Amino acid sequence: MSGFRWKHVKGKLTHIEAAQNGIVFGTNTVRQLWYRAGVTRLKPIGRYWILIKGRRLKTVTVGCIGILGLDPTGKIWQYLG
Repeated sequence: MSGFRWKHVKGKLTHIEAAQNGIVFGTNTVRQLWYRAGVTRLKPIGRYWILIKGRRLKTVTVGCIGILGLDPTGKIWQYLG
């Protein structure tokens, strides 16, 4: 991928998911869910991470039907906000 540049985004995650509309979620080693705040066209890496308290998740996916997560036991959860 010649010509592509990368910029470090502060934070440590084991899984990250970004939607086409700029919504970014991720999970870390202790299965906490994080949301990237401040993502805009002018600031595509956003400003900071916000911890979403509650459910522990291994992975998360963001799409047109909403935000879904998979917990350590294999159960699927939908984020309701």
